[in-house]
Amino acid sequence: MNNYFGRQFNSLNDLVVNPKNGELYFTDTLYGFLQDFRPPPGLRNQVYRYNFDTGAIRAVADDFTLPNGQSIRLPPSPLNAHMR
Repeated sequence: MNNYFGRQFNSLNDLVVNPKNGELYFTDTLYGFLQDFRPPPGLRNQVYRYNFDTGAIRAVADDFTLPNGQSIRLPPSPLNAHMR
């Protein structure tokens, strides 16, 4: 997995697995470009979800300046994904 609809990821960063369904959530940021070891970005700073069963990747959140860190909060509270 190195691209999203043919566009190369920028700098894959944090990841977390949802223990309820096994899906992988990960961030793709500009850190590599900002630190001069990756080319100019082709995608926005986003959070993606990867489904191991189907191989589908989907952008699930965007509009972050530089996303860093994520967690999944489980019951008794509703299932939520948190970004810093």
